[in-house]
Amino acid sequence: MKNKIKKTAQLILATTLIFVACKKKAETNNTTPTTGTTTGAPVAVQTMTASVNNSNWEVTNNGGYSIVTTNIQYSFSGQTSGSNPFTSILFSLPRPISAGTYTLSQTGAVKAYYKDSSGVFYTSTIGNINITQIDTVSPANGTFKKFKATFNFTTGVVSSKSFTVNNGVIDYNK
Repeated sequence: MKNKIKKTAQLILATTLIFVACKKKAETNNTTPTTGTTTGAPVAVQTMTASVNNSNWEVTNNGGYSIVTTNIQYSFSGQTSGSNPFTSILFSLPRPISAGTYTLSQTGAVKAYYKDSSGVFYTSTIGNINITQIDTVSPANGTFKKFKATFNFTTGVVSSKSFTVNNGVIDYNK
């Protein structure tokens, strides 16, 4: 159990460091979401939105996405800004994982986190993520090329605060 907690903490720290250290990369790799029919080369779609405590939340053009892969799990997250303060929503998913509905909890293999603008991480206590599509570049590499899901969760209480995340949508297509 301690090993799982340690790996989760390392994953959260790595994700946060990637966001802060790779701000420029996130800015240059982001594309504007598009709709409609296109011809020619595929158009990258990168959308992540939700309602956090009844306020709109979304990954902005100067925010970004982070995908971290270890031998045992994926970490997929989006953040609202390229610099502090920013908020983020992060998912820890076991490898391998396929399309389906998964329960988010504080102790299970599938977890969600909300990081507030002061840098505090709140772990999901109840909720779900419905993965409708997940494609990776290769099973060994594990990098997402498509990740589509809907989600909602409630976090645990930290310093008398908790968060309710509803109507979450991820449409990531690199």
